[in-house]
Amino acid sequence: NYPDLCDYYVCNQCIKMWYKRSRGFQKPPLGAQIDWGHPLTRNLYFCCLLNENRGNKTLDLVRKMTGNFFNNPSWEGGWREPAVKFTNSANTYINFPVYNLSTPNFSVMAKFNCFTFPAISTIIAQADTGNNEKMIVRLGDAGFPTNQVQFILNASGENKLDGNLPLLANQPYIVVCTYNGESMKIYINGYLDASNSLVATPTQNEIVCFSRSWDIRAFNGKIHLGYIWLRT
Repeated sequence: NYPDLCDYYVCNQCIKMWYKRSRGFQKPPLGAQIDWGHPLTRNLYFCCLLNENRGNKTLDLVRKMTGNFFNNPSWEGGWREPAVKFTNSANTYINFPVYNLSTPNFSVMAKFNCFTFPAISTIIAQADTGNNEKMIVRLGDAGFPTNQVQFILNASGENKLDGNLPLLANQPYIVVCTYNGESMKIYINGYLDASNSLVATPTQNEIVCFSRSWDIRAFNGKIHLGYIWLRT
């Protein structure tokens, strides 16, 4: 139930229940471990909190994969709520290794806030360096407002779901995009924003990225975290 999931995060209970030794911070401190006994961690596949607040790498706490910084994204937000600042004009992004999401059920979640809304800007994606996106959560498209969420899924061809809510600059948002083998959905801050029907088999076996799709299209703002589940 993704409205509940987002509500958990917004009220800070999700952090307290998912991680051991959270000590009441908005984000768990470095060294905290996922509490696999909590039901929200069922089929959790990727969890990047972007809480290192230093260096040019970050860590997926599930598979222990490293995400490398490219073109110098920077840390912002301080020790209580660190985040990574991306700049669209400088093509800043983070790349993780290849993940296999070839499954009929998956969900992706990100917390972010935008400074401005460039033509097209990617939040989180699976895409290679050629013209081959697998899954993208982004803002904007050709002929589509640059301050609205778009969910793209490569399953028997490219499928796009356009969100409806216009986002505001410098406001935090939690977006969850899901696919259950029958429909694509977008939730924003716990509310269903858009959905459509799609019966297909996703073929997602590619690198996971923040602020990058196949031709970069970098984000312009701060990304606080990203999660992927193999379930809806």
